Amino acid sequence: MTDIRNFKLCKVKAMKRHFIPILIVSLSLNAAEPVLDFYRSALQTLKSGQTKALETRRGESSISAEKTNRFSNLSLDATYTYTKADQLSGPFNMTTFALSDSLDLFGKRTYTIETLRLETLGNQRLIDARKQTLYISLIDMITAYRKGKALYGLHQSLYTQQNEILGHLKTAAASGNFPRMDAERFSNALALLLVQLTKEKNALAAMREQLMLYAPQQRIPSLDEVALNADQNAFIAHEPTLQYTVLHSRQIAEQASGVSKGWVPDVVVGAAYQFNNDPTSYGDNYALNAGIHMGFGGGIAKQAESLRVTALQTSLRSVQQTIEVKQRYIALRNAFETAEQLIESLQEAEVRADKTADAMQKAYLRHFVDFNAYLQTIQNLLAIKEQAIDARFQKIRSALILNALCSGVIYE
Repeated sequence: MTDIRNFKLCKVKAMKRHFIPILIVSLSLNAAEPVLDFYRSALQTLKSGQTKALETRRGESSISAEKTNRFSNLSLDATYTYTKADQLSGPFNMTTFALSDSLDLFGKRTYTIETLRLETLGNQRLIDARKQTLYISLIDMITAYRKGKALYGLHQSLYTQQNEILGHLKTAAASGNFPRMDAERFSNALALLLVQLTKEKNALAAMREQLMLYAPQQRIPSLDEVALNADQNAFIAHEPTLQYTVLHSRQIAEQASGVSKGWVPDVVVGAAYQFNNDPTSYGDNYALNAGIHMGFGGGIAKQAESLRVTALQTSLRSVQQTIEVKQRYIALRNAFETAEQLIESLQEAEVRADKTADAMQKAYLRHFVDFNAYLQTIQNLLAIKEQAIDARFQKIRSALILNALCSGVIYE
């Protein structure tokens, strides 16, 4: 009985080890679903899905045509000959129809089918690369919009609070209990803040219009905290530009293999029928023929070698690209971790700054500190809160990009 309980306990622990990562992935995708919906709407607006479908259709048609041409490469020739000879009483003519077909019985051109397949896959990866660029651009635009709205809300709240204080200052200045000059300086500072609010409001309106161009029927998603589910190997495996380079290298290598087989013969079969009214002949006749055609171009070997070198160069380029992809992953991961650390440290700083601002406000209204000291305190508080907002959205941006690029969900 004890063994059975131990077995069940081990099984439950194993299930937890597998279930927790899956749960994290599920929660991450659910949290990012509004962003993905907006992105998918943008794909529909830009007809990206149709572009990929058309590329698939083009590739399938090209491959089908090449398969057909291997054994159905027909040609028809027709000639008419008019002849007059001195020893004959009159001229005569001959009309010949000849049909021939070149058969690739030895697989000489099979490489073109694989080349076309690799070309289609490569073109699809280029479309995926454009999808990736679109997704990151949308994330940047949405992040900028939501961050701008958060900053606008912060500045609007600050303006409202300080405007109330200005009202008290004007009342106190009118009764002679507060310097009129301080009230004017305070009013000027708020006027500058109001100008900034106006600019921010107009910028937000412009950003909203730009985003609506991509997804007119969608709401701009709010950006909530997203659990990070990043893995460098998955990030590299889903990178479309790297996949394209690998496929392109294989495509060139396949071409080199096909060119090197240029000497492999083609089988040529044909039939001809001749209408002949030559009085010295036996009348109309027909013929069947079969043969082989072999080419011995002197540059076949050199051309194949040139393609092999090109394939090798392309393959080596993937090494550099892999390093660049890893650098992008490290930069995004570092941005996420840095933002996470900043948020943690700024939480305590924000609490302290709020307390300091409250104390400084009371001291200012009681004439214990001057306007410059109070203004400096408010500016410090504002800077800390702005940094906290910036760090929060930097963390969300990095997580959204890393999760999408590691899972490959944006290429579906």
